[in-house]
Amino acid sequence: MGLGISFMAAIEFATGDMIMGAVYIVLSGIFDVLDGAVARS
Repeated sequence: MGLGISFMAAIEFATGDMIMGAVYIVLSGIFDVLDGAVARS
């Protein structure tokens, strides 16, 4: 899921929408943290 959101962030950055790109990067980080916690449990 994090990879998909990172891809969306890349598209937003490429089209010039820096705000939404940054939002997607933050969401990707949150999903990565949650995924790591689930994998360790």
